[in-house]
Order: sequence, then C-alpha cells, then structure tokens
Amino acid sequence: MSGQETLVRLLLDRAEHCPSAGYGFLTDGEEQADRLTYAELAVDALSLARECGAVAAHGSRAMLIYPPGLEFLRIYFGTLAAGIIPVPVAPPAGDFATWKQSFECIVADARPDIICTTGEFLALKSSLGIELADRGAQWVATDLIRRVPAAPTAPTAPTASTGRPVRGHDVALIQYTSGSTSNPKGVVLQHRHLLANQHAIRHAFQFEPDLPVVSWLPMFHDMGLIGTVLQPLFLGLDCWLLSPVHFLEKPVRWLRAITRFRAQVSGGPNFAYELCVRRIAESDRHALDLSSWRVAFNGAEVVRASTLDAFAKAFAPVGFRPGALTPCYGLAEATLMVTSTVADREPAVVMADRVELEQGTLRPVDQQADGPTDGCPIVSAGLPPPGNEVVIAGPDRDSLPEGQVGEVWVAGPSVALGYWRNPTATAETFDAYLDDGSGPYLRTGDVGCLLHGELFIVGRFREMLVVRGRNIFPQDIEEVAQRDDARVRSGCGAAFAVDSAGDELVVIIQEVRDGAVELDEVIVSMRSRVTSALGIPLAAICLVPARSLPRTTSGKMRRIATRDAYLASTLPVLARWTNASLMRETP
Repeated sequence: MSGQETLVRLLLDRAEHCPSAGYGFLTDGEEQADRLTYAELAVDALSLARECGAVAAHGSRAMLIYPPGLEFLRIYFGTLAAGIIPVPVAPPAGDFATWKQSFECIVADARPDIICTTGEFLALKSSLGIELADRGAQWVATDLIRRVPAAPTAPTAPTASTGRPVRGHDVALIQYTSGSTSNPKGVVLQHRHLLANQHAIRHAFQFEPDLPVVSWLPMFHDMGLIGTVLQPLFLGLDCWLLSPVHFLEKPVRWLRAITRFRAQVSGGPNFAYELCVRRIAESDRHALDLSSWRVAFNGAEVVRASTLDAFAKAFAPVGFRPGALTPCYGLAEATLMVTSTVADREPAVVMADRVELEQGTLRPVDQQADGPTDGCPIVSAGLPPPGNEVVIAGPDRDSLPEGQVGEVWVAGPSVALGYWRNPTATAETFDAYLDDGSGPYLRTGDVGCLLHGELFIVGRFREMLVVRGRNIFPQDIEEVAQRDDARVRSGCGAAFAVDSAGDELVVIIQEVRDGAVELDEVIVSMRSRVTSALGIPLAAICLVPARSLPRTTSGKMRRIATRDAYLASTLPVLARWTNASLMRETP
C-alpha cells in the first residue's frame, strides 16, 4: 500500500485514504485516551511546518524534547514537512545530572537551530539549569502554537521557507545511539532508509489488516518511533500508545491494552517480558485475553531463553501462543530491524557447548547426553529480509562459514549514511570490506554466527572479557549469577573486568529486590553458581539497591558506566565480597 518516497507523502496519503485511522494515547495508562487521526495529524503537521519554517532553514536541525504523548507526533511530522531534520532526545527522567550531560553532548554535536518542546518544559528550563546548554538555539513551545488548518492532500509538501519539495534522499531523522558502550553518536537516516526498514518489518511480521498495534516504547527511541509508530502509518493501521512510566509502574497495563484493543503486534526488550512474569499477579492475569497477539517482538538487548519460556507458560492460560514470541536483532545504524524470526513459529534455541563457544565455534550439544549445565542457551535472532545481507567476518576480514563466531556485518537499503559530523567513525563503521573485495558493510560491533541461515548473537566485542585466555561474554556471567534466586533482579546486573597488577579480574555488580534480606547468603550462592557453571575466578561481588545501576534510554545495562562507578567507589553498595588474594590495586 506504500509506494511513497517520503514519510510526509505517506502521511498525506493516509490522511486521504485512511482518514479515520490513527494514533491513540492512554493518558493515564488505563482508560483515559487522547485520539489523533491521520487526517488530523496531517493538518497539524503542515500547520507546524509553516511555523518552524519561519524560524529555521531547510536542512537545519530541530531537537525534540517531549514527554510521552501525541504532541511528539505532531512536531516530528511538522519538522519533516518543513524540510527540517528532527533530532529526538529523551525528556528529563530519573538522574537529572546524567540527562543534562547527555543533552549537552547531543546539543554540541547536532548544533540545532531550534529546540522544540512543551510550554511546561520551557517554563522550567531556567530552573533546571540548562539555559546555557542550547548554544543559542531558539526554543519553541509547539503545544502553545495555534493550529491553522492546511490542506492535507496537497500533491507535495513544500518547505515553508524555500518551497522546495521534500525528497527521499533528504535526512528524516538523526537518531542518537543509546551510548551503552560509548558516547552517543548521531545516526543519519534519510526518508528512503526509514521506508526501506518499514518494508522489512512488514515482511517479517506479516501484519493482518484492521488489527491495531500497541506500544509503551519511548517515541524518541528507534524501536518505539520506527517499529511501533511509523509501521502502523505505513500500513494504515490504528496504533495505541501508553507511557513507558505507566508500564514500568504497573506492567499489567501493557497487556490490558493489548486485550482491550485486540492488538496483533506489540513488544519490547527482554526485561519487559521478565517484568510481566514477576509483577503481574495471578488474579490480574485471569482478566486478560492475549489471543489476538500474533507478534510479540523481543529485541534491543540479549534475548534470554528462560524469559521466553517463563512468559509463554505464565500467559498461555489467557490465550498467548508460544509461536507469537518473535526475537529480532537490529541497531540504529541499520535504521532498526536487521533480522527477525518467523511469526507463528516458536523461537529456535540452541544449547551451545561453552568451551567451544569460547574458542569461536557454536556447536550444539545434546542436553540429554551432556547434561543441562554443559550448554549455553542462545536464542536465534532469525533471518534478514529479502534484499538484505548478513555476513560473519573473521579477524582477517574473511567471511566465516556457518557455526564460526565473528563480527556481524550488515548490508542493505536500511543501512544509514553514517554518523553526523563524524567522518572518522563513519569510515570505521560503515565502510567495511571483506578480503575478497565485497562490500561496503556496516560493522555492528556485535559478535555472532550463522547456523542454518539464522543469526545467533553471542555478545559485543567491546564488552568481551578475556579471563585466563578464555573469551567470555558478560551476559553469560550475569545470567548464571542471577539464576534461581528470587532476591536478585533478573536482567539487572553487570559483569565486567578490572585490571589488577596486569591480570583481568571479573567483578559482578547486581541489583537486589526491595526488602531483600540475608545478602551475605546471596553472595555465597552467587559465587558458587558462577564458579561451578563457568569455572572462572571472581574478584568481587557487590549487591546494590534496585534501580540504581546506569541504563541507556532504551533500558540496556551500561556495563562500562557501571565499571567506572565501581572504580570510583560511587555505587550505593548494600553488601560486598572481595577476593583479597586476587584484588590488589582495585576497589
């Protein structure tokens, strides 16, 4: 249904042919809802385009700072219609000092001409101490602008300032990376990249007509914006949204929304499914009906087989089908989705031999023969869509055969132009060639392998630990450390290496649940599990309060930031164990 070359043209087409479909936002996370049809959105976007075009030139940047809600959609499409490049950022939340540091970093890099936000935030700007961070950009409170109706079915969407039509090769988004392993970098995406990824998502998920999408994911982030906001527009479907805060406060709100609107597609990172299993009471589950949920996508962080199994078992009585679980893999540098498993098929899980995996080979083990502790469960991330390519590159830039572990390289129409104002990083990441001359490829920095054509992600190069000659990924240590102990928070820990007199030593920082007791016993059992399952010496374990470790805006654990906080002795430690025989020069 979409042969459009820009998102603006796509919106105008939907306003004409699907005028009553559109977006809804649950303002309280439950019943109260705002509604914005595609026809209304087109009118508002073109009105805002004139206002923005009067103060910023074609090709300039507009930083967007909005709380969850429909105003973000109005200004996102308004800037696009004006030929201005939107740069979404997270609104202030949690640790304000960390947010301000990230905000100032992005402002310095993006150099916006205007900063669009709400009147409420603009009134608080000075008191928040960010009046000097904007480098002279003009602030605009878009929710205070009176909307002047415009014809939503105009044949083109010219910019207000120049009259130049918006084209497919115009930049439609600078998406700043989450910064889980480095400082945020601005990924430059054109309209054609975003639309190519929409085709890929549609092919992977096989949407049914007339069934809506539900999402709690933040719209300033790629998974929320591209995966669950733009895709319904691309298909002319309804989309119901709720705030991430409302979901985190009460995870059942997400599943209630799926039940209420009979949603076919919804999802999030692995931790969202874990929250639902842990925090949705049996009495609340009985009122749900998840039989319409065809695609429960799971991405943005390591997908755990134990999470998939627990979620499927917990919600099978209310109509959830295990085949709906859809692990996928993607990154901002490839717009969003790179691979996805097949809808309506239970995810493939391989039990890999741990020793061989450390040596660079994924060999499935027979669990009945070898025993459950000998295998490391790895979930398939699926296949790339037609027209896209995934290869596994070795250290000599050779293409590795199936089963061999190396860096994941990607090529296809969704791969971004590069990083904003960063030619060195762009060349290093987006201009990779295999030893046979084929390319260019995007270097993802992720480690994985292909098996039967499907992609299996093992970890990230930058986070890989080398312990006494063994290559071990932190998520494997974290999964074992968190296993079978209800007092620790699953998915809420960080394992990393520190240097002590030339040796790489493993430290685990782990969040515990509110009210957890007998913390010394928690540490003893954690040490026992890790030593028994992985055979590696631990140098230290620190237990910290719930919600105290640094995360990215998408919820990923920031292991490097956690390591820095550990070395600086700034973590709020509740209990600590240190192996004095190993630790000599570190905290």
